Amino acid sequence: MRTGRVAIELSRRGSTVVGVDVDVDMLEAARAKAPELTWVHGDLTDPGLDFGRTFDVVVMAGNV
Repeated sequence: MRTGRVAIELSRRGSTVVGVDVDVDMLEAARAKAPELTWVHGDLTDPGLDFGRTFDVVVMAGNV
């Protein structure tokens, strides 16, 4: 499973990363690979999704 691959690589290159997925199993797999990153259970189509911060860049990789 390639879950988290983009987030993990961006983090490795020095970016602060927050990974979001609606699928709990995908999040568990990503957390197992990179527990030091922030992984959030959420739906990106939810207008109420709030991280309490802004981002310079948003990358949506895979089946988004």
